[in-house]
Amino acid sequence: VQITHRGIVRLVHGADYAGLGPDEVHLLISSLSFDASTFDVWGALCNGGTLAVFPPGVPTADGLQDAVRQHGVTLMVISSALFNSVVDDRPETFAGIRQLLVGGEALSARHARALAATGVDVTNGYGPTECTVYTTVKRGAAAVQGIVPIGPPVPNTRVYVLDSHLNRVPVGVPGELMVTGPGLARGYHGRRGLTAERFVASPFEPGERMYRTGDLVRMLPSGELEFLGRVDR
Repeated sequence: VQITHRGIVRLVHGADYAGLGPDEVHLLISSLSFDASTFDVWGALCNGGTLAVFPPGVPTADGLQDAVRQHGVTLMVISSALFNSVVDDRPETFAGIRQLLVGGEALSARHARALAATGVDVTNGYGPTECTVYTTVKRGAAAVQGIVPIGPPVPNTRVYVLDSHLNRVPVGVPGELMVTGPGLARGYHGRRGLTAERFVASPFEPGERMYRTGDLVRMLPSGELEFLGRVDR
């Protein structure tokens, strides 16, 4: 996936879904080959923050707790599976963290609520690699009862919920999520056919491209999106 410098700038500048600045200490857990690392590395370095790098190996609750205490971590990006595991085994691991961005799979509302009393701001992040990490974000996930929405689009990103003919569907009706904006990748390196299939011309803005995520969502009356699954399942 060919991500652009412009897409990374859009990700880490003017990010209203996270507080980025010189007072934040990010903990890089993921491999540099994983797209979420883009947010940690450039979110810290482009905003005067500190980047702490987790030691090589599989993260554990013990290891995370040691790293958080050693470096004074205030912001962490973590996968849903690891988040659930740590909350079940050792929720105090997240003590002192002000911002916890969870993604990769559907966020468990039960696990998010378990941290509500600690004051940790649990954020549900959604986004394909093709859209440079985050497309939509739901802050305050710990206060949600039931299914946690994936939120509204992040700044400089537009989303559409469309039917198979690329027509908009009404609020509450399932449709495929389409994304436009400067976060879109150029395409897939050496795969012109797949690039043409997934990155299509937008019917709403002349000359603009639109990424077909293949994800089934519906727009809620609040303007937030609810993830329902994959279109082909």
